[in-house]
Amino acid sequence: MIKTVARATRVPTMPRVPRTAVLMILAALASVPACCNSPDDAPPAPNRAEGGPSGGASGGGTPVYDYEGPPIEAAITMDGGSRVLKVDVTVPSGGWEFALDGVEPIKGATGACVVKLTLTQPGADDIVTQALETHTQRVAMPEGARSCKVTVSRVQRGVHYLVAPEHKLARIVLSQ
Repeated sequence: MIKTVARATRVPTMPRVPRTAVLMILAALASVPACCNSPDDAPPAPNRAEGGPSGGASGGGTPVYDYEGPPIEAAITMDGGSRVLKVDVTVPSGGWEFALDGVEPIKGATGACVVKLTLTQPGADDIVTQALETHTQRVAMPEGARSCKVTVSRVQRGVHYLVAPEHKLARIVLSQ
């Protein structure tokens, strides 16, 4: 009869890490998402007019607001004897710029124009204040214009574009 002897084999274990080292590593990992994700990194929320277009194509000729970015408000007011388009954009931090690119009449449409604006957001490494700001552009409307399409091109400072980003429809404003 043969006897079998069982041998206890020892499984190697990891060395013990001091508790303070573990807590420091966990604290460092917990702070990484907070410092790397800023509100500017988040994809912009669609800017839809209240009670306006829903963003889908419809048979009734409802316009589609394809601009995505900080909220845009626009209104036509009278300043003396001329119409002025006032466009406001509320941005989440400092470092943004809002500039007028031009005003053009719409060909084939009487009393309508297109206002082209550019919204420049801070660069990826820019240090900015974290406070809501409102930028305003006041545009004198062409003679006889009673309605206006507001289009916005959105760019980022420090980024070089081979082709400039296109202007996207942000608002359609009618004079009252």
